[in-house]
Amino acid sequence: MSESTPKAAKLAFRTSKSARLSVSPGLTRTVLTEHYHERVFKMEATRIPLGRLADPDDVANTVAFLLGDESAFLTGVNVPVSGGQVMP
Repeated sequence: MSESTPKAAKLAFRTSKSARLSVSPGLTRTVLTEHYHERVFKMEATRIPLGRLADPDDVANTVAFLLGDESAFLTGVNVPVSGGQVMP
């Protein structure tokens, strides 16, 4: 059994339990944003209470939490991963 099989099974279980969870990332440094001028990143970082942009690990860690046992009682939740720029 591959290492990803338990994760896929957990995701299928969570989906079958109607856990509607979503993540809304803010501006994140990825290959899709690498063409942005550096001043755009600096300007946006000044607007974020935590003072920096998200990196892919910030988003991935949030998704991992939502798929884990620690979030078993959550449903109908959207988690903004924005450093506080967008407050729910």
